[in-house]
Amino acid sequence: MSSAAKSLFLFGIYAVAAGTGLLLVPGLLLATLGFPPVNDGWVRVVGSLAMIVGAYHIVGARHNLLPYIRASVWGRVAFAVLLASLVVAYTLAEWWRTWVLNQGIIQFLILALAFWAVLGASVEDWSGGRWERFTRYVAAERPRRGSPPAPPQI
Repeated sequence: MSSAAKSLFLFGIYAVAAGTGLLLVPGLLLATLGFPPVNDGWVRVVGSLAMIVGAYHIVGARHNLLPYIRASVWGRVAFAVLLASLVVAYTLAEWWRTWVLNQGIIQFLILALAFWAVLGASVEDWSGGRWERFTRYVAAERPRRGSPPAPPQI
């Protein structure tokens, strides 16, 4: 078993254990993590989904399925980024309530525009031209149906 497969296997065990806890004893698990108890069934649904995804991870790791392992790496990274952005969003929401609403929106807009001016001017330098190629790819004009193909650009 490769090191990536071992990592996926351990993450699968963690997901199955966490899912089992959320499915069978959600109140105990949530109280241990410092969350208030909930009375709806969504926590148990999330627990069952975590168990199923964990089982997929265990099977994919045991059989060393490289496409699945590679996809799971991107999925785990995306999940970590999503959780971090939720923390940042919560922090910004607190900051918004305490500072922006008390101080006024104009100062915030001036800071945001100044930040964007610095970031927008620098992002092309940071990316080494990749940002321009990406935006050309994303914002490329697509030919309409039935229209003749565009002449090649030189």
